[in-house]
Amino acid sequence: MEERAHVLQTLLRGVPLATKSGLFDVMHLAHALSNYSPSDLQQVLQTAAALGPLRESRQQQQQSQSHIPLRPLTTQDVLRAQQHVPPTTYSAAYQQALLHYIQQQQSASAAPMMNAQQQHQQQQQHPPNSPHVNYYEQQQQQQQHFDLNHHHDTTESSSTFGDYDDSNDSDDTDDLSF
Repeated sequence: MEERAHVLQTLLRGVPLATKSGLFDVMHLAHALSNYSPSDLQQVLQTAAALGPLRESRQQQQQSQSHIPLRPLTTQDVLRAQQHVPPTTYSAAYQQALLHYIQQQQSASAAPMMNAQQQHQQQQQHPPNSPHVNYYEQQQQQQQHFDLNHHHDTTESSSTFGDYDDSNDSDDTDDLSF
């Protein structure tokens, strides 16, 4: 919830808040708005300002015909705005894909690195020519094969071009028109 509170504080930078009077509690709002995205939070806060301090100020200005300063934003203003701004809903497929992605990230970061003994044991169980060669090893073998073939092709072609004798060719470039 601290991250959510930090997002709220960032969005509220420069906004007068009723913190001194105890009428604004960012942690309470962080819990109440836990299922809102950051863009949803921004919309809730803008709505809170429009429905609370801005509306009251406009009404008072119309009655008194004088400038009325805005009152600070309160927790109640934000909770009232929450009723008008629903959180973004995601499809079941998107939620499932997101959950799968998070689980993959967590398992990848939690997987311990193999020590030398574990690597040696794995190599003993699956020698390089076995059908259990991992993807990385296959890629290395394919690259080595390509490098050998490519080197062989370039040496053949360079010797072929090297043997070419152009002394019998006439200079026909003047006859060419484009």
